[in-house]
Amino acid sequence: MNVPELPRPEHPRPNLVRDHWHNLNGVWAFAFDPDCSGEARGWFQEPHGDRTIVVPFVHQAPLSGIGDPAQVDCVWYWRFVQVPAEWLTGRLLLHFGAVDYEATVWVNGQQQGSHRGGFTPFTLDITDACRRGENLLAVRAFDPISPAIPSGKQSERESYGCKYTRSTGIWQTVWLEPVPDLSVREPSVLASLKEATVRITAPVHGDPSGARVRATVSRGGQQIAHGEADASSGSARLEIAIPDPVAWGPGSPELYELTLEALRGNEALDRAVSYFGMRDVEVSGGRILINGRPHIFRGVLDQGYWPDGIYTGPSDLELRLDIERAVLHGFDSARLHQKVFEPRTLYWADYLGYLVWAEFPDWGTDLALPEAQDNIRREWLEAVRRDISHPCIVIWTPFNERTCFEEDAAQREFLKEMIRLTREADPSRPVCSSSGWAHVSETDIVDVHDYDSSGDALQERYSRPAGPEGPASTHRTAMAKGEAYRGQPIIASEVGGIWWDPARAASDAGWGYGERPASEEEFLKRYRDCILSLLDCRPLSGFVYTQLTDVE
Repeated sequence: MNVPELPRPEHPRPNLVRDHWHNLNGVWAFAFDPDCSGEARGWFQEPHGDRTIVVPFVHQAPLSGIGDPAQVDCVWYWRFVQVPAEWLTGRLLLHFGAVDYEATVWVNGQQQGSHRGGFTPFTLDITDACRRGENLLAVRAFDPISPAIPSGKQSERESYGCKYTRSTGIWQTVWLEPVPDLSVREPSVLASLKEATVRITAPVHGDPSGARVRATVSRGGQQIAHGEADASSGSARLEIAIPDPVAWGPGSPELYELTLEALRGNEALDRAVSYFGMRDVEVSGGRILINGRPHIFRGVLDQGYWPDGIYTGPSDLELRLDIERAVLHGFDSARLHQKVFEPRTLYWADYLGYLVWAEFPDWGTDLALPEAQDNIRREWLEAVRRDISHPCIVIWTPFNERTCFEEDAAQREFLKEMIRLTREADPSRPVCSSSGWAHVSETDIVDVHDYDSSGDALQERYSRPAGPEGPASTHRTAMAKGEAYRGQPIIASEVGGIWWDPARAASDAGWGYGERPASEEEFLKRYRDCILSLLDCRPLSGFVYTQLTDVE
């Protein structure tokens, strides 16, 4: 296998970039721990066995160099790292983009911390455990099949239907970052075109006493605004007016540069750069408004799987090309389905002016279990906080296709709690309560999943205003029993799904809906009929087509 010397070398956190950082992707020592006994046997003290893996690809992925889809609950990673003396004059941070599901980390045999959640990042300050010269990192990943653990489209066995290969362990970039004793952490940046302001919440790392944060806004290399605020509480809050703001929007990806500095007295101890886009998302009059204008979404469903990388894109270029291919086919947006995507995907959506509907991978959990609710609540809010600054995200969706919200009043209350928590975390975007099925009245958007590709049938269902139970797809109404439709915008958020694969046209392999087309011409006719009919349904605020490709 031809493995690049440094796979995925680009900076993994585009919302806060410093000049100095060290990518730890590449070849690590690796071992399966099928009986989960490695910790008891002291594996954190030294590598075990002679197997290797290419990080950041999971062992199930061909690009990892292993390509073994077997379910193993526990796996281990080891890597020796050279630490220069100057990295230890301040603080040394170890970042993980994502480890599925529970990660425990040791440095030189000393446990540094752990994190639960397979889709969100975590950072450990490892300064005190490090020494000048060679240091050993050890990572244990525990990823059992459990109804309490969110897994999205990951299969509980071999791939079948619309369930895909599992993803265990490290699947995003691992990296080191030397920072001063006082440094800026990842900010929340919310910009409003209508108000011509940007609101920044910038936490700091280290002793915050006497700390301040300075923010400088530039466009095209020219400074246009700045602000400064106290950070002695551990976080600075700034509101900066933007003169003559230029809108960010679909097909018009105007971005502003943002420089953040951590100050003590008059001295700037830390400097990092970020960016933002000036745009507003509102719901009004049964429509979704982008920058004050009604928008009709022409979206595509994106599962976020790759044939060779499983959860991890093989390269940053492929992440960009994935969006450009969708745009080339006429789509302006994507519903990121049952996965929290890599930050670089969102960066390219920001950069290319591509709208995104962000969803949590809640499948795999039994919401009757308090532990499952706790895990979803915690990790969903971590995901919202991670991605809140990306202008491309215009809708939050915590759940997908949940009949339990209709059948169980207690679980319906959990849904309402999640809507409230999402709005508290981010009041700037609408929330779609549970995509496809069993909406509650509190939702900002009502959507349906409808795989009838007959244009006449779609016209019959969606060309007329919805009644008190909301729109009805082929087999159910959108609102849960006892919940009233209040005129929210309606999106047909899963449509099409036409079963067509020329390479497998003569077999029963593949996945799709309805009768399989007999030819490419028949596929194109059905596709055209479906799309044009949906565009002609005036009550709809858009559609999401399923899908450009199915990797499995």
